[in-house]
Parts: sequence; C-alpha cells; structure tokens
Amino acid sequence: MLISLVRWNKDELNYFIDKIKSIFINVIIPLNYINAINYFVLIQNKLYKTNSPKFLELIDCVLEGFISGKFKAPFYQRINDDLQSIYHYSYVNNTSYTNKKLVKKALSSIENDFDDPKMKRYFFQKFLLPVYQIANDEIKQLFVQYFDKLRISDWTKICKEHLYGEIFRELDFLQKGCEPKQEFIDFMTNWVRNVLNKDALSDLDLLKNGGVDYLIELIEFLVTEKNQSKLNELQTLLKDKIENINNS
Repeated sequence: MLISLVRWNKDELNYFIDKIKSIFINVIIPLNYINAINYFVLIQNKLYKTNSPKFLELIDCVLEGFISGKFKAPFYQRINDDLQSIYHYSYVNNTSYTNKKLVKKALSSIENDFDDPKMKRYFFQKFLLPVYQIANDEIKQLFVQYFDKLRISDWTKICKEHLYGEIFRELDFLQKGCEPKQEFIDFMTNWVRNVLNKDALSDLDLLKNGGVDYLIELIEFLVTEKNQSKLNELQTLLKDKIENINNS
C-alpha cells in the first residue's frame, strides 16, 4: 500500500485513522483491507518510528465490532491476528490501552452471550487476551478478576476432544502475562508421566494444535523469556520424556 510509505503529520494521520474507523464500523471489511491496515502500521513504525496513540482507536473498533456481534462471525474471528502490528508496537513503545468502559462491555458480552465455558475462553483468547497485554494497570485488574472465573481449575473434567486445544489456550494465557495455576502444572506433570507416549505424539488433536515440539517451544519460552520458574520441572520432565521416547 503506497500510502504506507508517506510520512504523515499528526493531523493527517488522525484524519486517516478516523476514516478507517468509520469503514470498520459501518461496512463489511474484506480481509485484504485488514491486512493492509496492519501493513500500514508496520511500515509507519519501521520507516518513521510513528508512535501515535491514535492507532489504539482501531482496537476500539475491534471491541465495538465484537460487542455488536459483527466480529463474532467466523470470517472475522482472526481479526486481531491480522492487526498484530498494532499490538506489537503498542507493547514495544509502552503505549497503554485505556478504554476501560469498552473493555467492561466486551467482558459483559462474553459473559452474557455464551453459555459454554469453552466458547467464553475461545472468544476471550481471540478478542480480549491481546488487549490485556497492552492494557493499563486499571484495566488489567478487570481482566484478573475475570481470569479466575474463566480459566480451568479441574483439568480432569476436560474431554479428550477439547483437551489439547485447551492446553495450548492456557499456555497462550501464560504468554500474555497470566500466572500458572498449580492445578495446570499438576495435570501437565501427570500427563507427561502417564499419558505421553509414542502413540500420543501422533495424536491428530495434538498435531492439529501444534504438536509436542510446539508444546516444548512454548514452555521453554515461558521459562526463559517470561521467567516462569514454576514451569522449570515440567520443562525438564517433558524434554526427558521426549528423549526417552525417541530413543526407545
């Protein structure tokens, strides 16, 4: 997109983003349009170190679209993935998201619009977990209160069909700043010791969610980059078990 290469002054950039917001809210958005916005933010930061809090108003649009139901449709459920440059540079530049009122509405929408806890976790992961990572402290407290209700405590009640998806979702929560629950650590420790074997490595549900190599990668990232020392023993146990399986 050629306009990404232009150096915008503050007024021009604000006007441009306001126009984008209007399109987001009022019309059906093609995916290539969303990708173009992401590219615009990326290039502006790369070329000109553009660090405008105005970009965060595009997150307002995402939450408004979720609350209205527009972005709950399957076509739009990956919209935050396609706007990752906004989240990345907000985090890198320490630009906090501050729209507390909109976050409260989005949390209420998840609570009231879905009965299935799995669906609540799914939409929270897709639409609100990225916001949590860049939110100010006041908004993060709203999330912390909701985390206690949302995250799984009794992992033995999760059916096998959904288990691996929920495990990787929980690891995503940890990547975004949640603290590991002891119940999760205990369950994963038991899973590695008593369930993980050569057949489990080729389980389609596990492979569909990234496979054991991705599992190892995520846990290693949490230990080394996020300083989650509670996962040290699990990391060692998992690596040793995989090595034993491969050598058997």
